Amino acid sequence: GEISVNGKPESQYSTKDFSSTVSYLSQDNDCKVNLSVFEVVMLGRMGSMSFRVSDEDIAATQEVLERLNLQGFASRSIMELSGGQRQLVFMAQALVKEPKILILDEPTSALDLHKQFDLLTLLKNLTQENDFTTLVTLHHLDLAAMFADEIIVLKEGTVYAQGAPKDIFTEAM
Repeated sequence: GEISVNGKPESQYSTKDFSSTVSYLSQDNDCKVNLSVFEVVMLGRMGSMSFRVSDEDIAATQEVLERLNLQGFASRSIMELSGGQRQLVFMAQALVKEPKILILDEPTSALDLHKQFDLLTLLKNLTQENDFTTLVTLHHLDLAAMFADEIIVLKEGTVYAQGAPKDIFTEAM
């Protein structure tokens, strides 16, 4: 298939323009490089960084660490963190780019139930406050029903149903 962003095929974007528009978080949070949490998050700004790190990049990194309550981990190695903590660090890396579209693949998979609610609440608030689009894949239908504005159900690679959670999550579905 083809991916279009704002009606423009992805292939017509430069790599820099596309990566500054779309931020993606994989469900795989494995990390084999011994960097600090601050460094990992700042790597999300690579599209805007030159050979020198700007005050703006540092401020943006500090702000997103605070927003996700990760400032206490800033100097710790990413390799020392639990799976759930790493997931939050990579979420911060995706957010520090200030994307127009945020795509998240099972972002709650490594988190306990309380942290899942906290993260999805934070994501909903950030999406609304910063006016960007968030696309999340979830297998927990209860979480999707609680947090999503719109649900898309896929079956065998095609859209099976699409609409508001109250219209999608019916007995027939």
